[in-house]
Order: sequence, then structure tokens, then C-alpha cells
Amino acid sequence: MSATLRSASDISLEGVEVSGPEVLVVSYGQDDGPVELLASLRAQTLAPATIHVWHNGPMFPPRPIAGVRQHWSGVGVGYGEGINQLLARSQASTCIVATDDVVLDLNCVERLAAEMAEHPRAVAVGCALVGGDGLVNAYGLRLTEDWLGIN
Repeated sequence: MSATLRSASDISLEGVEVSGPEVLVVSYGQDDGPVELLASLRAQTLAPATIHVWHNGPMFPPRPIAGVRQHWSGVGVGYGEGINQLLARSQASTCIVATDDVVLDLNCVERLAAEMAEHPRAVAVGCALVGGDGLVNAYGLRLTEDWLGIN
């Protein structure tokens, strides 16, 4: 597979134009939003088409965050319902769900988009969480050579 970076968040995968996926995040209580995650998203080799943040409180409405579409209901609805609300608002064919406390590798969005494009029947594509010590945080799972978690 060949990938050519272009402006406006587009890449060319084997001659097919692909826009960056939307990123969906549920945020809890940070006045400035998930600052470290947003910085890592803005530095990606393939910029997300849109960053949506569901603000789960505790203060409503949230402060504006440049380059982010924020959504809220006025009450904390929990993580799962926050993601459901964002999915209902998304118009994208592909979305990346990220927690508000991660920092993504520079090529993370590009690699996830490439995996989704290569496997169009896949419902979900995941990545490994790697700690500051360089070890994979697998929450008790064994990892295969392709980093797929197996119970």
C-alpha cells in the first residue's frame, strides 16, 4: 500500500481519496479539554477530519476549544452514552474513539485509517496502549504478533 500525504487531511491509498476519520472523545472536567490528547491529534501525519468532544461536566456549558466540536446535554451521561451521542451526530464513514487521557503516536490516525481502508468489512480496528516505560498495557490479555488482544 502506498500513502501520499496531502493538505486538507487527505491521503491517497492505492488511488482512492480518503479523508481523515473523525475522532470522538468523552471528556470529564478539564477546563481546557483533554489538552495532551488534542495536542497529539493536531500533530498527526493524517489530521482527523473533525474532532468531536462530548463534555460530561461538571460545569456546563464547557469553555470553547479551538478546532473542536463540543457537545453536551447539561448532565453527565457516562462514557458509553457520551460515545453513543457522538456516533449519532457523526456523518463520517469511519470514526476513532479515544479516551481523554491518551497521547497518540505521530502516525496513529494515519495507520488506523490505512487499516480500516485495507479491511473494509471490519467493524472495529484497535491499537495497543503503550506506557511511558515502552511496555504494552494489555490489561491481562496476551498479545499476538499483530498486537491483537486474546483472552
